[in-house]
Amino acid sequence: AVVDAVQALVPDAAPVRVVGALRQGRSHASWIVDSSRGRLVAKVALSPLVANTERLEEHRRLRALGAQVPQILGHTRHTAPLGGAMLVVSGYLPGRDAQQAADDPRAVGRVGEAVARAGAALAGLHAAQVPGFGADAVGLAPVVGSWESAVDAHAGRLEVSLAEVEVAPETREVAVRGLDLLRRRAREVSSVVRPAAVHADVYLPNILLGPGDEFSLLLDLEHVRWADPVLDFVKPALWIFDRFPQWSSGFARGYAGVAGRPQGWEARISAATGWELLAGIVYWTQVEDAAMSADYLWRLTHWVASDGWEHVWSRLRPEWP
Repeated sequence: AVVDAVQALVPDAAPVRVVGALRQGRSHASWIVDSSRGRLVAKVALSPLVANTERLEEHRRLRALGAQVPQILGHTRHTAPLGGAMLVVSGYLPGRDAQQAADDPRAVGRVGEAVARAGAALAGLHAAQVPGFGADAVGLAPVVGSWESAVDAHAGRLEVSLAEVEVAPETREVAVRGLDLLRRRAREVSSVVRPAAVHADVYLPNILLGPGDEFSLLLDLEHVRWADPVLDFVKPALWIFDRFPQWSSGFARGYAGVAGRPQGWEARISAATGWELLAGIVYWTQVEDAAMSADYLWRLTHWVASDGWEHVWSRLRPEWP
């Protein structure tokens, strides 16, 4: 089915032959294929939440502007040979993701250097011009002129979602307080926030390393949106620097070497933390992941109790240049 789907989407790639499968994510499955156009990656969406052509077109635009992301050769929302799932065909580069490399004790130093380079690449991504903040669920339109307005729209959607999912009363209470705090934090910094194309899923599996474990590309822009670029510091803190805190300063220096330290950092990372944790409470409840729901609730409770100052970077103390 993958062969038929790729050949239908990229006819000049025929004949196509599956070489092997890549690590399956929560929202997609991917295969390496050989073709007349060289080696390619065929990614099939497993969730309608990531089947969004607007974000894929934004990915293509960012690549054309110089962002260090894969080249998309074709995509389609509905693929008959794959049961109607979305298919994305991209160029292939040799190497492994940073999660695989980090599990190798001999590679930890090299991966830390690559993560610092990923910080610089992220700053390059954020440098691309965007028309404003995306205020819809996709995050790319309609465009609004202030971060406060975009956060208000996001918080309003979360309020609706919280009313539709089953959560314990104490969870709902913390979430309601958190939404009020998120809005307040966003108002405090809205005047200094400029919109950027935000990756929104930066963690080790989405950092591609080359054959020598050097940084290669940022992968998987299925969540890209126009927002405060500081949002992209939350998941690295949650899913990279919790395990490798020594890498946080290199990441910050890599980023700041291109874009400088974000103005109003403390209040902005506080708001970004609340954005992620509140959205996560809804998402992990919807997908029935009890462990992740409990983890996010614990973090959200502490964030709210500290009036937003106990954020995901509060214990890291990165060495900004």
